[in-house]
Amino acid sequence: MEEGNKQNARTNPAVQEKLERSKQLVQCRELRSIRCPVCGFYLLDVYGFDHYLVRVKCRKCKFDETIDTALFRTLQLGVQRKQVNDR
Repeated sequence: MEEGNKQNARTNPAVQEKLERSKQLVQCRELRSIRCPVCGFYLLDVYGFDHYLVRVKCRKCKFDETIDTALFRTLQLGVQRKQVNDR
C-alpha cells in the first residue's frame, strides 16, 4: 500500500471519494506557489488561477491576513513582454 493510501485508509468512504475526485481535478490544473507579500517566504501551493480567499500566516515575518489567490499570481515572462509591447 502506498504512503498516501495508508493515511486515507482510516477515513470514511465519502471522504475517500472526495479525495479521489480532488486528485483527478488537480491533474488538469497548473500548480503555482503563493509567497508572502511582505517577505517572499513560501506560504502555500494552489492549482489554477481562480479567485479563492485564503487566510494565511507567514512563519517567517508573521504576516497574518486574508488574501485573494488570483491577485497574487505572477505572469509568465512571455506574457509580460507581450503586454508591454501591446502598450
